[in-house]
Amino acid sequence: MFYDDVGSGFARRYRPLVVFALLAYGFVLLVATILKRYLTIGSLWRPNEVHVRTLELVPFDDFFQDKWIGGIAIDTIGNVALFVPFGILVYILLVRRSAAVRRTALVGFVVSLTIEISQYIVALGYTDVDDLILNTLGAFLGPLHGGAPSRALAALDEIGDPANTREWVR
Repeated sequence: MFYDDVGSGFARRYRPLVVFALLAYGFVLLVATILKRYLTIGSLWRPNEVHVRTLELVPFDDFFQDKWIGGIAIDTIGNVALFVPFGILVYILLVRRSAAVRRTALVGFVVSLTIEISQYIVALGYTDVDDLILNTLGAFLGPLHGGAPSRALAALDEIGDPANTREWVR
C-alpha cells in the first residue's frame, strides 16, 4: 500500500514521532545484530557461538548446503521480517520524495551493509551477502506490506499531535 494521500503537513506533524520510532527500532536492530554476543534467544543463537568472523560472498550458497530446511527458513524469513518495520518507518519519512520506495530500499541496503561490515570487523557473527540481500528485500517490502503502514498511519492519526503520545501509550 502506498501513501500518496499523505500530505506534506503529515510529514511535518508526525516527523518527530516517526524519527523516535525509527531510532527505537534502530536500537532493536543494534541489539539483534551487533550486541547479540550478550543475548541468548532460544535456539536462534547462543553468545558463545556468535564470536566468529566469517565472510560469505556467494549468494544463497548455504541454501544448498544446509541439511536442515528449518534453519534456512528461519534465517530467510527472519532477515526479511527484521527489516520490514524499518522499511515502513523510513518510507513514512520519505513518502513525499520521488522514488520513495527505491530510496527506502537503498537506505535498508546501506544500513544492512553497515551492520554486516561491523559484524565482520568486531568478529561478531557471520557476514553474509544473503543477509544483505534479504534485509534489503525486507526494507523494500515495508512500504508494500499489506496494510501495516496504513495501520501505523491510522495510529498516528488517532494520537493526533506528538504531544499526546504519552497519554495514548497509557
